[in-house]
Amino acid sequence: MAPTLERITLARDTVLKLVKERIVKVNEEVEKDDTDKDDLELTFTLLETTIKEYQELSYKVLEKCDPANYEKERKDVDAVSQNWIAVVQKMEKMRQNTSPSPPGSLYGTEDDRSVSSGSSGKKRSFKLPKIELKKFSGGLMEWLGWWSQFRKIDEDEDLHTSDKFQYLLQCMVVGSRARDVVEGYPMTDENYPKTIKALQQRFGKHRLLKQIYVRELLKLVISNTKSKEKVQLSKLYDKLESHLRALETLNVTTEQTAEFVFPMVESSLPEDIFVAWQRSPLYGQDGSQLDPPRTELFFLMKFLRKEVESENQRKLVRAGFESDSAKDKRKDKSSHNNNRKEECATAASMFSASSQGCVFCDRSGHASADCFKAQVMTLKDKNEKIRAKKCCYLCFRSGHLSRNCKVAVKCIVCSKKHAAVMCPELDKKKMEFVPRERESPENSAAMTNFQCSGNVLLQTLKIRCYTDDGSKNRVVRLVFDNGSQGSCVRRDTTETLGLRALEEVWSQKVLFGGALAAKQKHRKFRLRLSNMSKTMYHELVVLDEPEICEDSSPGKFCNWSAE
Repeated sequence: MAPTLERITLARDTVLKLVKERIVKVNEEVEKDDTDKDDLELTFTLLETTIKEYQELSYKVLEKCDPANYEKERKDVDAVSQNWIAVVQKMEKMRQNTSPSPPGSLYGTEDDRSVSSGSSGKKRSFKLPKIELKKFSGGLMEWLGWWSQFRKIDEDEDLHTSDKFQYLLQCMVVGSRARDVVEGYPMTDENYPKTIKALQQRFGKHRLLKQIYVRELLKLVISNTKSKEKVQLSKLYDKLESHLRALETLNVTTEQTAEFVFPMVESSLPEDIFVAWQRSPLYGQDGSQLDPPRTELFFLMKFLRKEVESENQRKLVRAGFESDSAKDKRKDKSSHNNNRKEECATAASMFSASSQGCVFCDRSGHASADCFKAQVMTLKDKNEKIRAKKCCYLCFRSGHLSRNCKVAVKCIVCSKKHAAVMCPELDKKKMEFVPRERESPENSAAMTNFQCSGNVLLQTLKIRCYTDDGSKNRVVRLVFDNGSQGSCVRRDTTETLGLRALEEVWSQKVLFGGALAAKQKHRKFRLRLSNMSKTMYHELVVLDEPEICEDSSPGKFCNWSAE
């Protein structure tokens, strides 16, 4: 026989009375300073059981009650639930305030994790920061740190193999050798252990890693020996400590490494530190009688650690007791040096005007004093240009008058205080010089058989230019230009040989007199060249040009060619 509504309501009211009593008791215990935590936890557990029973009975009452009383019954249930939630929040807050920090940890978490307390044996909840998976690019010196972290995922029995494979792929740097190894296996459960084994064989072999760290120690010794600058002891100690700890991780004990590592570490020390090491009481100490036995390498690293600590202490003392007057003195000295630099009159200060553009031709890339256009202008035109742009007549810069200019300028023509391009003597010499026209050509008897064509003799050489695969070649003429800073190839030559361009670049040519040509896009090629007899080969990186010179035909033989 099913219970009636009256019996269910009676049971519900009895349980509700217990719930209210225990809520009041829990609230009173939480408010106390000297509360008994064990009794409080017991009362809270009983309250949790009672509230579940109350909720079950309340839902049965709601199913059988009249529609007129449903709203009232529902509000009563919500009120009790609200009081229960408030009690739960108070208990959680009290637990967080009274729980100790996890041993050896300074962090606390996004996810609630159970950490066992050594003194009480109870599990506490802490909030620790989210750990980001370390990326592996295939560097051998990165393997130990990366594998130490990823091993937790690999050995997790609760994690599915397909998820492990996905985490492994995310840990690989895109485009690296390690990524290529992982992507070489289809992402199936059967291939995951094969992929891990392939990574270990490729990057995690202990024999290879030992050689890497020993070579790093040797490289450190060589670099310190060849370096002309003073080696910073703290950096040296950190590198030595890092490499030695890595060898210990690879099961290379201090006793095994002491015989060959100790001389290497000792050789890497600066001379003053080595002298201090020889004077130290730890030098030459026999540690074989100690328990546990100690090696010379142990005593040397102990000495270096003390030296680093002492150096840091000295820096702290000097920084703490340095007088303000010394700081002000250094500041004044720095300010004085800056003022001297500003007042320094050099050719560089005149050339700085080129960044603002030339006064005479409005182009950048050359100083106003070196402008080719100004050399053919009259002094009157140059003065008008300077006056129109409100620039100084001495340094050609704006912002000050000539009488206030601090740039020391001396003309190389008349030795007066102005730039050579503004010298009035140049205009006088131009007026005195009148070109004389030749009335009739003069031909000597020796030149009757040859009239000079006016061509320029170039330094040229015949060579062979090869295709990318070296199967074909073409004979071309090489022109030497001693004033050029780059090499070029004619565009039709690259098209005939079918050469593949390395990349496209923009370039801008500086012409004679400092003028700049417009920017042009060029393709870069790597040419393989040889002499005509194919006994010498050379590679050259060049840019393509539509045309290099108009005519590069061989020179004509005449009397001087036989000299």
